Amino acid sequence: VTNNGFEPFNPQESINFFDDAYSVIVDRDPRDIYASIIKVDESFLPKFETDEGLFSKEYIQRLKEDMLGTADIQTFITRQRIYREKMQIEKDHPRIVYVWYEDLVLNYDYTVKEILSKLDVDPNLHTKKKQFFDPAQSAKNVGIWKKMKNSDEIKLIEKELKDYLYTT
Repeated sequence: VTNNGFEPFNPQESINFFDDAYSVIVDRDPRDIYASIIKVDESFLPKFETDEGLFSKEYIQRLKEDMLGTADIQTFITRQRIYREKMQIEKDHPRIVYVWYEDLVLNYDYTVKEILSKLDVDPNLHTKKKQFFDPAQSAKNVGIWKKMKNSDEIKLIEKELKDYLYTT
């Protein structure tokens, strides 16, 4: 049993529990992962994170800071490198689909069509489009790093994690 249904860092282990399972992994530019915590007031938080009133925006920010290691840039970079190196092992698995968060947000229809095609799912079954994931809202979280592009931290992320950056 795993913490997540399918671990994005070792999805093949989860897939092996099922006869016909697939894993769709949505990766994101590490610059925006970092910037979304540092520039939290300029980021979009989905309703499910704040809607119930159980947790404050500040609590969610501290939780994400701890989870991602953004309090120390070297910790953040090390953690991101480890995650992505583990993901690379599975890149060619036929039942694991990788997409960029940025593509899902900025090219939603095309990216969803590609995902459904790789999963061999009839596109007509996708009946609740944008009801749970709104690319227009999520677009606010793409390119946040550009507001800090001259910062030492973003430059270090670009240098240390250059193989994992989203490029259009």
